[in-house]
Amino acid sequence: MMKALVNRLIWRFQTNGQDIIGYCMDGHIIDHQGKPLTVTAETQVTLWHPMKESVKTIREWRSFLSQHQVEQPFQQVDRAVYTPNSDELSDCYYSTRFASHVLNRLKFKHAITQRGWTLRQKAEHNWSYVPHITLADWDIRVNFFADTKEEDTVVTDLLNFYRQGEPLPLHEVPPVVFSEMIRDIGLFVTTAGTTELHKRP
Repeated sequence: MMKALVNRLIWRFQTNGQDIIGYCMDGHIIDHQGKPLTVTAETQVTLWHPMKESVKTIREWRSFLSQHQVEQPFQQVDRAVYTPNSDELSDCYYSTRFASHVLNRLKFKHAITQRGWTLRQKAEHNWSYVPHITLADWDIRVNFFADTKEEDTVVTDLLNFYRQGEPLPLHEVPPVVFSEMIRDIGLFVTTAGTTELHKRP
């Protein structure tokens, strides 16, 4: 089962400073043109992510998967990528990109736990909910603030990042971490959202 999933994903292979992208087909590692790639016992293998890849490279891999009728187990080559916008960089320490959305409380809690976040209730500063996730590999904790609106709904607010107990400026957040966390929040809003309040001036 695991092999079937792995064989439908794109991987990054790093050997002696050389970085190549490949796909496993019929027991061989190949590039998007079907040419075999050389890997050794020293090769480091990591899951490929479209962050910072050129549009040309992403299109080539999309074409490859389509040509071979490969259906990936999750969005990889078609994964949405997010970067801090000017307002977020100006605010420096937090993102309000998904603030002021009214969400169904039970769906919100379910979506969070499904994505591996921990729901902390009755938080400081009168927040009703502060879901958080700790990214051990990056030594980063991510918080997403929400407050009770009515009995069955919550209103979303800011998203921020912490490292070693200190707020982390958004420009110092690794790009892939920022992108994946914004993607998670977007999924929460899409899954549990009902409407959007007027933005605060």
